[in-house]
Amino acid sequence: MIKCVLLMTAGDEKVLPGLDYLTTGFDAIKMINTIEDISSSDQLKFRLFDIDNVRRGKNYTWNSNGVLQTFSTPSFVKVNDIGMRTEVDVESVSSSYEQFYDNYFKSFGFDLSIPVPIKGVPFELSFGYHGTLRSAYEAITKEATTIAISTDWWGMYSIQLAPVYILPFDPLFNLSLSKLVANPKTKRQQAYYNQIVSTYGTHYVSSVIVGGLAEMYTFVKNEYRNQYDESSFEHEISVGFKLAEVSLGKTTSLSFGNSEGLGVSGEFSWGDDKKQLTIEFRERSKMLLKFLPPLINTLNGSLIWHTWIDLASKYPGVINRTLSSLANLLINYPVKIQDHSNDEVDGDRSLIKMRTSRGPKIDP
Repeated sequence: MIKCVLLMTAGDEKVLPGLDYLTTGFDAIKMINTIEDISSSDQLKFRLFDIDNVRRGKNYTWNSNGVLQTFSTPSFVKVNDIGMRTEVDVESVSSSYEQFYDNYFKSFGFDLSIPVPIKGVPFELSFGYHGTLRSAYEAITKEATTIAISTDWWGMYSIQLAPVYILPFDPLFNLSLSKLVANPKTKRQQAYYNQIVSTYGTHYVSSVIVGGLAEMYTFVKNEYRNQYDESSFEHEISVGFKLAEVSLGKTTSLSFGNSEGLGVSGEFSWGDDKKQLTIEFRERSKMLLKFLPPLINTLNGSLIWHTWIDLASKYPGVINRTLSSLANLLINYPVKIQDHSNDEVDGDRSLIKMRTSRGPKIDP
């Protein structure tokens, strides 16, 4: 959910935003699609499916906020209109890092749940890709803080992959799979399984929802949180979210930080209407705002919330994704290869462990 890449065909036709997430793998340790890993200089090697060069499907035309656009689509996907925007003043409240992690990735749907923290896997591994996780971990564990999440969710359309058994694999992915052997007995044979996971990830994306997302993270000291009941606490969060929308629709009172995760983030100033919040709450809280698609750093003179709406209308991003184990792609491979791959994923999570150099031991 970090960035949206608009691909162009030879005919200069726009390819549907979000389609690139369906053709590439997903890494459940970093919690990003492989195309979102900026450390890689070759994103083509991550492709699982060759769905955009085989058969062309129907064009998809969508009108968002008065912006009419037409995109080409492959025949191996189904696109459905959503056209729904919802605001949730208090979507979640987290008093532990485990709770926050789960709520932070609520839009990631796995066919098999991943326990948090993953046994044997350092939680810091995802910090480099989701800076908000680091901020939340330090606030919760070192500063006795509770974190509430408020959202403005705008779903425009969904893209669904065709059934796995008819999807054409990318030639390089096919070549990688051809190296797999049933019952690997040597380090070299096992290394091919490990390399596939390292290159293509642990999962593939079977469907996405594309649109816009604005999130507000309210960090509140536990000394305040513990003094009030749930209703009073959530009321302050709700008022703060409304103030953020109103204030950012009138002024650029946001100080932007680094571009990471879901977009540019920054701390929010309570603004001229801060008197609507209690003094105790203002003194013991702070807010962090994030946008998808990400806003640029040069927004002086712009109306931030309206700028986000306009940008999302033209360049929407992936705001929800459904994930399935990479082992599920081996339906047409020998049973023993399927079994070994499934053992890696479904048994003791050793597929996850392989991503952190904790793979199963095999005699040389």
